[in-house]
Order: sequence, then structure tokens, then C-alpha cells
Amino acid sequence: MKLNNLIKSQNISLLWLFLVTMLTLGVVVPLDTTANYFLSSHAITIMLLFLGTGFVGFVLRNNTIIFPSFLACIVLCTFIKESLTQEFTYSTPTDDIEVRVAHLVLDDKESITAFAQSFSGLEADFLSIQTPIEPTLELRLTQELGKKMPYWNKTICNNNTAMFIFSSYELKDLDTVYYNGNQAVSLVGSMFIDSTHDQISFLSTRVPVDRGLRQETEKHLERLSQYINNNFQDKPLLTLSGTKLASWTPELQEFRTAHRLNDSEMDLELRTRDEHIFYSKDLVCTGFSNILDGNGVLATYQFRTPKKTAYNYKNDTKGAAL
Repeated sequence: MKLNNLIKSQNISLLWLFLVTMLTLGVVVPLDTTANYFLSSHAITIMLLFLGTGFVGFVLRNNTIIFPSFLACIVLCTFIKESLTQEFTYSTPTDDIEVRVAHLVLDDKESITAFAQSFSGLEADFLSIQTPIEPTLELRLTQELGKKMPYWNKTICNNNTAMFIFSSYELKDLDTVYYNGNQAVSLVGSMFIDSTHDQISFLSTRVPVDRGLRQETEKHLERLSQYINNNFQDKPLLTLSGTKLASWTPELQEFRTAHRLNDSEMDLELRTRDEHIFYSKDLVCTGFSNILDGNGVLATYQFRTPKKTAYNYKNDTKGAAL
């Protein structure tokens, strides 16, 4: 009887060890599978599961549960920490100009309807929207938002996604990035803040992610990297992305490292979100929040090196339309 119990106990321990190993490898080892993307997006939940299970094993005094659970938790914690932004706190706002940037990804009718009912109260200087093509919404956006943010543009991606940008600041050097011929992948340009500040360049993109699309994802980011190197080298840059890729996935990590981009979201959530705003070393992030019932994010930025003679370009009636 004792032998049977011992065998069952060993089998359970081996099963738990196998499960812990597979879940951990599923997060840290990049594989082009649906399971891998799912595990990556739930890495925080898995890490907390291992932590909780380790404490349960500690109470039960079961070493075969304690050690694998805590070890896997440490591995995931280290893996995620290494992939996070280099700045661990939001910067304290100064008297210099502050730019409020909102980014929304509207994938379904519910989120589109919710946004259409409440966007008039959105306080932002620059707004990026990625949504399925919806003529009615486009008409409302241009009519209502155009009153507060008169500078705008849009592009249509091949997956029938419309990318809009609205700005209180004058938009310059607008362009559309393509790859593989006519496949639109990004809407880019610059915001003219004022005569004493550098322009803030922006890049709004929708990164493809799904089983069998890892190669497409890599090509997409590689094309964006080429464009950044050719046009935005050593310039203040905001990258607004709609993707279900977590910040710690190898593709995004390599892209961010190559261009020294920080993630505006410093707080960890149990699940990854679609909206990402990365900012370059020339800027600092002073705040970040979820808006519109989680369908978007709002972040505030300032220049890393304040301009003592700066004035707010939006209040200059000669330079901006109000």
C-alpha cells in the first residue's frame, strides 16, 4: 500500500514538473504556434500561478512542488523584467510643454459604439485610432474631432483596417510605409510642436500576429526598422502599435532594443493589451492610464531636455488652427 502511494506521489510530482517545464518554455522560447502566443500573453498569470503553488508546496512541505514552482517563477520574473522598459517610474512633470497622446484599437462593434458615444469628451493633443473600415464612424470622427484637432489623416491597410490620426499640432512629412509591393503597414509623420522644440515623429502600425504569421511579423517590424533608421534616427519618436504581442516577445524586444524604445505602460497586467505606445530616449513619460472602458490608452510626454524659452504652440494662433 505504501509502495503504491509512493508511486502515485512520484507520478504526480513528475507530471507537475513536466507541466511547469512546458509552461515556462512556452513563454520564453519563441515558437510559431497558437499555444505559444497564448502563453506569452498570459505570462504574468502563469508566473503568479507558480508563485502561489510554491507557497502551497511550502505549507505541505512537498519539495517536489516547492523547487520547480519557485524556480519557474524566478525564471519568468527575470525574463519579463529584462524585457521591460529601462525606466521603472514615471517622470515628474516640469514646466515644459506636455503632449497628451491617446491610442485606441477598436476591433468590434461594441468598442466602436462605446467610442462613438464618448469620444467628444476625450482630452488629447494627438489621437491614433485603428479600427475596421466604418464609413459612418469616419464621418463622425472628421466632423466632431476636427473641431478640436483640425489636422488629421488616414490610411487603409490590406486587412481592411483603417488607421486614423488626429492632432492639435500641425502634421508634417506624412507618409505611408509599404512592404511587399502595396501592403500598407504604417502611417507615419511628425508633429510640429513649436519653434523652440524638436518635432515629435510618430509611427502608427498594426503588427500581424497569429499562428503561421511569425515570419510576417518579423518582416513587418524589419520594414519599420528600415524606415526608422532612414528617417527618424536620433529624433523624438512615438510608436503606436496595435498588436496582441506582449512586450517581452522576442520580436518586439528586438525592435525596441534596436531603436532604444521604452514602453509607456510600466504596470504589469494579467493579460497583455492590444494598445502599445513606445517612446524614444528623447522623451519621458509622465503618466499613463486606460481610457474608454479599456479600449484605449492615454499617455503624457515631455521632452527629456526641457526648453527654458518654450511656449505652447497650441496657444499660438499664428501657428495652429483652433
